[in-house]
Amino acid sequence: MKGKLLGNRYELLECIGSGGMAEVYRAKCHLLNRQVAVKILKSELMKDDEFVQKFKIEAQASAGLNHPNIVNVFDVGADQGMYYIVMELIEGKTLQEVIRERKRLSPEKAVRVFAQIASAVEFAHDRHIIHRDLKPQNIMVNHLGNIKVMDFGIARATTSETLQVSDKVLGSVAYLSPEQAKGVYSDERSDLYSLGIVFYEMLTGRTPFKGETPISVVMKHLEEELSFEETDDVPIGYQNIIRKLTQKLPENRYQSVRELVVDLKKAKAEPENEAIASQSFSDSPTTEVDVEGVKERVRKRAEDGSSMQQKKQQPKKKTKKKKVSSLQKWAISGTAVILAFLLVLFGAYQLSMNNIVNISEVEVPNMQGLTLTQAQALIDDIGIELYVEKEIYSNSYDKGVIVEQGIPAGRKIKRSPVGVTLSKGAKLVEVPDIVNNYAYSIDVLLSGSGLIKGSLVYEFSDEPDGIIIRQEPSAGEMVAEGTPVNYIVSSGVEKEYRAMPSIIGLQLEEATQQLEDLGFAIGQIIYENSEQPAGEILYQSYPEGSDVVKGSEISVKVSKESADSGPKEVSKTITLRLPQTNPTVKVKLTLVSPGGEITVYEEVLSTEQGNAAIALKGTGQQTYKIYYDDQYLIDYNVTFSGTGQ
Repeated sequence: MKGKLLGNRYELLECIGSGGMAEVYRAKCHLLNRQVAVKILKSELMKDDEFVQKFKIEAQASAGLNHPNIVNVFDVGADQGMYYIVMELIEGKTLQEVIRERKRLSPEKAVRVFAQIASAVEFAHDRHIIHRDLKPQNIMVNHLGNIKVMDFGIARATTSETLQVSDKVLGSVAYLSPEQAKGVYSDERSDLYSLGIVFYEMLTGRTPFKGETPISVVMKHLEEELSFEETDDVPIGYQNIIRKLTQKLPENRYQSVRELVVDLKKAKAEPENEAIASQSFSDSPTTEVDVEGVKERVRKRAEDGSSMQQKKQQPKKKTKKKKVSSLQKWAISGTAVILAFLLVLFGAYQLSMNNIVNISEVEVPNMQGLTLTQAQALIDDIGIELYVEKEIYSNSYDKGVIVEQGIPAGRKIKRSPVGVTLSKGAKLVEVPDIVNNYAYSIDVLLSGSGLIKGSLVYEFSDEPDGIIIRQEPSAGEMVAEGTPVNYIVSSGVEKEYRAMPSIIGLQLEEATQQLEDLGFAIGQIIYENSEQPAGEILYQSYPEGSDVVKGSEISVKVSKESADSGPKEVSKTITLRLPQTNPTVKVKLTLVSPGGEITVYEEVLSTEQGNAAIALKGTGQQTYKIYYDDQYLIDYNVTFSGTGQ
């Protein structure tokens, strides 16, 4: 498979993993020039319509899940008889590998990891997607310690009429819910059961049920309660949460991830609060559990239990009843009347208590923009409990102000706790020094600072054109993250303009004097055969009446003494190696003449081309000065020979 190109885009580089249904390859996307992971259905399964269908379900389910704790799916397709999914490449380890290395996770670390997993599962459940195969092998931990849940291999939409794919349920037996093992209808609460097993394994370093065969482990899921050992040192609050997650009946578990998160936050604050939530096959790949076999075992045990019950209910031998005296009858009757009266009183009391403690629904107010004290005062009258869920930096809200609330304003609830997110104020960062750098480097200069590019203003200055001469705010200031940095850029020295006179027809000496009187200078002088008198100006580089910067050099063409006098100009191309320090460079060549330097070439070039070919024209030997970004580099001698080109 190595080197194979799928979809004319994804080049397979190496196999990095294998599961029950597919193999995963590191691949290169030639279109976007990045590395990705490509999951390909195993060759022996490609002819199995049932497995192909499950593989397509995985692609459809995963592609719609865009969450920071869920592996992103970029593309799906079929090529050369192979079905594949293209996903983001996660550089890291599976949660199973992390648990093996550390033996078990500390409660603090386990809760942080578990909260991210729960967030991913909640996101999927909100979109009617059930994972149905949650286990540490399907959970990646990247190099930053962040969690990515992957492999929605047998996920189905909960809006389907049934989640039973066939008489066999695909899943890892160590994490399989009882209803999945039985082959009956399963929903989001099946994922919650698996979450409980994963949480248990993180805290203890083992799965709760072991057995010699997969079926024996399944039967323990159906019949046994998990337990903790004293050496596990798991806080009682977390134990209770796990026990509630792994109840045999789905209706006895948490009914949603949101309910779980409420208890998880309480346990994180008070791990030892008892009131909260009053042989392992994890090494093996995903296997198929024979549901019919499980059903048969369950049915047989039920029949055995029924037989035992029938034996208990068989009539015993009749014994002679003792006669009851009249006094005893009266006593029994009186006792019955008293008990009945007490039951009536107790029923009335219970009814009144139910009326008293009956929790009516209340509407959640809008607390966004309020301080914690203000929000608490607002909800005191309606009896809602308030707690801080998290704190974040915010440029929009002052420190201590509520940024968002867990339950939207206007929703009616039965006085359940409401979590809020508090602002920590703006996150302050230091402004970097960007002065004396070229303006085109602004993005690089601000990268990683947490600040953004602000407005650009040009000003005349003695600094070279394009250099940043000031910045606002100044370097070293502490400002809110996201603050724009404005920068003022030099336009060079302010230029004075003069109107260009006509010097055509004047003698060179006279024209030179007139230009100098106006602040100009004679630039390059080119002699040309002409019928005009020798020394007469035939051409000027700026037309009459145009505005020209004072101090500019004016190139001219001058008539020769005769048609045969003077050397002929020839062309010659020189090659310059461009510096690679910046993306662009301004290249300028000046001709050294008795009257001073004459600019013959000036262009801004991209340094990506490496070299620049520049065509020159002249006679004899000429000396040119080369400048990069207005910085003098070197003198360059050029010898012109041969005939004109």
